[in-house]
Amino acid sequence: DDIRIVKVDGSSAKIIKGSTFKSIREGLVNVIIFSEGLLVIERNAFAFCQALTSLYLPKSLTNIGQGAFSYCTKIVTIHLHYDNDDHDEVGGGGRLQVIGNHAFSSCKSLKEIYLPMEFKEKQPELEHLDK
Repeated sequence: DDIRIVKVDGSSAKIIKGSTFKSIREGLVNVIIFSEGLLVIERNAFAFCQALTSLYLPKSLTNIGQGAFSYCTKIVTIHLHYDNDDHDEVGGGGRLQVIGNHAFSSCKSLKEIYLPMEFKEKQPELEHLDK
């Protein structure tokens, strides 16, 4: 199987609406990289995207909606506050305020969620997601 990567310009995609990425359910995309500018991922935007394996979200992201990634059964890693200037590191100083209920429920393959330190300090109950 080929890995299919999509890069999305955050300056043109500020909000990801619910069920926007339903085509991923059909195996068209495995990795999505968003650049700076993305602000909100609405409820269920990536729910049931069963081909998705990795997701890179920028520092500009402020809100991840309820169930946004629920039932993404093949997703292994999520990089929150991905720094597009240094493609191997998770950046600091992001604006993430909210991760909705059940945002990552039933993600059976999920091994790692890279959370920025300042968010874990604000939301200590989520620290276990980074392990």
